[in-house]
Amino acid sequence: MTELLFTLIFWLSLGLMLHTYVLYPLTLRILPTRFKTPPIDGNYLPSIAVLIPAYNERTVIAEKIKNSLGLAYPSDKIEILIGSDGSTDETDQIVNNFADPRIRLIRFEGRNGKPCILNTLVSQTQADILLLTDANVMISSSDLRQFVRHFQDETVTAVGAAKEIVIRGSGDAVGKGEHTYHRRMTDIKRREAEVGGFSGLTGAAYAMLRRDWRPLPLVAMNDDIVSLYPAILRGKRVAYEPEIVAVENSGETVSEEFHRRIRIGVSNFRTLLLCRELLSPSRPIVAYTFFSNKVIHWFFPLLMLCALATNAIIAVNSDFYKALLGMQLLGYGVAALGGLAALVGIRLPFFYQIFSFVAIMFAFLIGGVKFIRGSASSVWERSAR
Repeated sequence: MTELLFTLIFWLSLGLMLHTYVLYPLTLRILPTRFKTPPIDGNYLPSIAVLIPAYNERTVIAEKIKNSLGLAYPSDKIEILIGSDGSTDETDQIVNNFADPRIRLIRFEGRNGKPCILNTLVSQTQADILLLTDANVMISSSDLRQFVRHFQDETVTAVGAAKEIVIRGSGDAVGKGEHTYHRRMTDIKRREAEVGGFSGLTGAAYAMLRRDWRPLPLVAMNDDIVSLYPAILRGKRVAYEPEIVAVENSGETVSEEFHRRIRIGVSNFRTLLLCRELLSPSRPIVAYTFFSNKVIHWFFPLLMLCALATNAIIAVNSDFYKALLGMQLLGYGVAALGGLAALVGIRLPFFYQIFSFVAIMFAFLIGGVKFIRGSASSVWERSAR
């Protein structure tokens, strides 16, 4: 009986991992398309507020402001609000050097955290649409009408952008992994929107109706999910606009990404706790997409550990399971070799990418532990990316 239980746990863990990476994208292709991208209506021009939380962003904030000002949209219909969360560098001075009346700097004393910054910025605008975007992210498209056209449909609460990762410095292996991941996510999120599903949007840049905004809880969480889920529960949906691309630099080292992913891991589990109603079977497509593309990803490190541990137990009397265990150990051996090679200055790109994936999964696991221990903070620290 005990061996049967461990066997079931092994196959369940393996099955869930295969589902999120292999089966889920295939099932999205089978589900019927319910929504399509509408044409641009030149007469539909709701007002837009670009909201930019910032903390010590002197290296990117000028470029971000120029990028935002360069977005094609009537000048009397757009404003740019920058929330400086206790910045101690030249961020505020750089913002104030711009004389454009569409730009407003809102200074916060001390560290308050991104949720507090966003809540305040939203309270400072009466714009119809909020465009939430990070200071280090540049929007490649010049025409915001591609975003707003989706809001002509009253069932749409938000519109997501595609995301492109630019590989920088020596972070070729890390960057390639991120680039591949987000290219895959672009296809999946586009298809999720077409079938009426929801698993969040690209947090780097997304637009939503101001009237659907609800104040965010002041804890570590994924705002691109938490800000939208009340409207999703009311029967509204998200759209996706692949022509709007949020461009962001990759992480340069696994160490840099490791610490960032720990913070993300904490936010993931807080988000699951806050938005657990998205798993309700009363909204089957939403529940299926959220579980397949988010929940399984968030528990992926635990699934890896379960698959390895139970495989080791049931392999004692089975050559088949010994072979599967050998394949798992080989994968972790490749990851270890990639990490050790990098320490001594040897570049093994494929091995290093495997190491990067395993290290990031371990970071997510640490994030989960920090969440359980209650050591999460809503205050973010700027990373080199």
